[in-house]
Amino acid sequence: MTSPNINIQVDKVDEQDDIKASELRDPPKYVPTRMGSRVRIQKKIYKSMEVACKPIPDYISPVAQVLLKKLRACPYIIEFHGLSKIATERVMIFEWAELGTLRDVYQNNKIDWEAKISIARDICRGLVFLQSVKISHYDIRCENVLVNKDMQPKLCNFLSWTDLYNKFYDITPWLAPELFRYILTNHDYIKMVDSGIYTNQCEIFSFGMLLWELAFQEVPYKNMNMLEIQKYVSKGYRETLNSSLISKEYSEIIKLSWQHNPSLRPGIQALFCMLQSLYEKIVLKVESRVENQIKTINLIKPLKDGLIAHRYGNYKSSWDIFAAHADVGDILAMHWKGYYYLQGIYIVKNKPKAMKLFKKAADAGNSDAQLRYAFCFYDKENKNCIDINIFMKYLQLSADNNNITAFYNLGNVYFSGKLGIEKDKEKGIRYLRLAALYGNDKAIIEVFDVDN
Repeated sequence: MTSPNINIQVDKVDEQDDIKASELRDPPKYVPTRMGSRVRIQKKIYKSMEVACKPIPDYISPVAQVLLKKLRACPYIIEFHGLSKIATERVMIFEWAELGTLRDVYQNNKIDWEAKISIARDICRGLVFLQSVKISHYDIRCENVLVNKDMQPKLCNFLSWTDLYNKFYDITPWLAPELFRYILTNHDYIKMVDSGIYTNQCEIFSFGMLLWELAFQEVPYKNMNMLEIQKYVSKGYRETLNSSLISKEYSEIIKLSWQHNPSLRPGIQALFCMLQSLYEKIVLKVESRVENQIKTINLIKPLKDGLIAHRYGNYKSSWDIFAAHADVGDILAMHWKGYYYLQGIYIVKNKPKAMKLFKKAADAGNSDAQLRYAFCFYDKENKNCIDINIFMKYLQLSADNNNITAFYNLGNVYFSGKLGIEKDKEKGIRYLRLAALYGNDKAIIEVFDVDN
């Protein structure tokens, strides 16, 4: 079935800024501009969130910018906050991905096998969502997956059909053979746009190429030019699958995605189930599973729905969502599940379970979990620490990740020399000022008292 085109009438991008320039602040620590796909990206702070400010280039269609706002429901797609302006330059504001693109990650690091399976599964989740709302990505490759500090992948850089034509040279190694056969037969790239030949099964093939790229940590067909790749793939040949380097199950998923006949490629839901099964077998080391344990991704509500339910006091719904996502390895959900155990929200209080979840999320880099895990070692009643070393270690980690509450507490400890920590007023004031800068009321009062 042909993937439907997105039929939204947009004459131009709304000239009115969604986000005022004054709402964008510089981060506490200088961060050099990052080179994205042909543009330079600046890091800013927006409403205490780290965000990426990406110039609006000519080759990105206005339609694509509007669509990004419609994809906020999925945590596996980069979140678009709106439009703004830096100096005279119009920019799009996205959530910040600390580690850059997945291609950056694999070029600079050796990714362990368990992480690769987890990343592949979560990218697949994003594609499941896209197909459920009848949106095609058109450019599925590691360069178009951003990775946050928790190693969670986020799909980005969506194209339109016409954008695909403009970037055809760049994305040739990931494209399906039926597109090449059309070009080699008709010798016309432009007519291909209107041919209806690009389907969901083309996306499946590209996802298979991404799985290969992730597994071997290199761009496919790197020693071939565009025409050589087109002819090679059109004849049914593919990249080499060295089974000794990857698991048999993962290799089979790639082979299924690479089927020459599009109708023989599995659907995206089927691929997700295969990757979820592999995740449980290898990452969670589950030797057997209960019948019907795995639910398809469309039956698990997005994590954002859990946060909204929590905000409005619908704790049963929020607990169910947090627990479901935490059980399949979502770090943010682990933090929230731990918080519910700690406070006894909806379920019975269980501090040991809370601490276990907090530590796992904290060690994966979640700043709120780092803060809560630290305070699990603080005896509020007696105003002392059960383990000062663990308390200070995780409080410092949280502050290093720009947690405002951690700024305040660390500043308070150093400024006053509390908990047996050697007094360091200069360091204390520095952290209190950071907390005050981001609106912590207690810090604002204390900094005012110090300054006056």
